[in-house]
Amino acid sequence: MSGDPYAKAQPGEKLKIHATTWNRVVDLVKPGAAAAPGEEFSYRRTNFRVYCQNKTSGTVPQWGVLHIDGVLPTPSGSTGTATEGFQSSPAVIGKTPTGTTNGSFVIAVEPIGADKLGMAAIDGVVQCKLDVTDASHRFATPKPGSTTELKTASSGEAAILWKESGTGAGKWGLVRIGAGSGGGVKVGKITGTWTKGSTQTVWEYTGAGVQASGPSGPLSLTGVNRFVTVTVSGTSGSAAKWVAVANVDSTWHLIAAECS
Repeated sequence: MSGDPYAKAQPGEKLKIHATTWNRVVDLVKPGAAAAPGEEFSYRRTNFRVYCQNKTSGTVPQWGVLHIDGVLPTPSGSTGTATEGFQSSPAVIGKTPTGTTNGSFVIAVEPIGADKLGMAAIDGVVQCKLDVTDASHRFATPKPGSTTELKTASSGEAAILWKESGTGAGKWGLVRIGAGSGGGVKVGKITGTWTKGSTQTVWEYTGAGVQASGPSGPLSLTGVNRFVTVTVSGTSGSAAKWVAVANVDSTWHLIAAECS
């Protein structure tokens, strides 16, 4: 049999199934692909899936979230076993999202045990659990420290197509991964001097100038100042300045500030 994983077997040849071929067969017969007795077979996947190795210490549940922290196998150069494996059927390494990781993630379409490989959606439409911090949010992003749900936001890596009503954790949602962040811009206030090159807490406000709040109280975000120091003077706790921040590559950046 040739090295081509999709080559047809010749008459009289002993059948040897290539790993890549077998993996494709398994993908096609995953739960959801089978038809009921007497029913015409029909299966249309709504998302693109990859194998993901769960590098957390516990099982990630179906519809759980993992941050992409690498690929398997790791290619090296233009030739070699690892490079050939990466070219034919790459997998990703998944870890628990943190506040310092970027927004790339997958959603498990089956439970994945610790250090095991399982199927995960990396692009397209998929169901998941959401921590809804604001009912008006239209996007979702990984929730630091959680492998069970995404958190909603005014911008993020997934567009929310539908979600349960209300706010709070554990809400069902239907999202589209790979939809882009939506170019989110927010206005808010800072209550202390924001030095150039540092991060600062920005208290969020709505377009009507009302302080935004969620089920746990006032909403805030952490932004970075790449430009000039914004000085806040006055009585501690009462002095504040208006600022505007924009989301760039999942990081909030200062783009405007009140002058006086």
